[in-house]
Amino acid sequence: MEYIIYLLLLFVSGSFLLKASFYPLWGKVAVAIASALFVGLVTPWITELSPTWMPRFLTSRPLLLNLSVCVTVEAAVMIGFCFSRIPASFRKDALSVRIGKALLLCYPGLLMGGVWCFLISKILYVVPGMDFRTLPWMASGAVLLAVGGGAETVKRLFPEQSLRLELLFLINLFIIILNIIVTGY
Repeated sequence: MEYIIYLLLLFVSGSFLLKASFYPLWGKVAVAIASALFVGLVTPWITELSPTWMPRFLTSRPLLLNLSVCVTVEAAVMIGFCFSRIPASFRKDALSVRIGKALLLCYPGLLMGGVWCFLISKILYVVPGMDFRTLPWMASGAVLLAVGGGAETVKRLFPEQSLRLELLFLINLFIIILNIIVTGY
């Protein structure tokens, strides 16, 4: 079960980086800064939690079912983004459709916040004795580099937009499948 959770976290991270690769450079920088700020602000809260909060969360059936709904909605939004990027040259889009496409483009993926919280809690308990005053700064810097550099690396590895869309679509299908496995376990 734990390995399935790790695989789900990996796919959510991949989906986030693939989605961020569609942004212009200023958008990637904005997403990286927002992620770093989130990690910096949430780390002091995570340091106050009990070491058993994560195992209790992963074994709580009602909490996993609630999380499952969030994961499914986000994967559906990402799949909707993939379909919204398909060119439809034979018709003109209405204003509401264009607004919907713009909103889908602006949404980077909020589940990544949960992944950051999970990773920070794992780091805290794997590396005991770490100074809790410097941890938020170190984690924020690492996230800033990982998100900014990761999104640009994905764009350079897969320069074709259609290939990145296909990968994003497939990753989100795997997220839905893993989500079904986690909740049915």
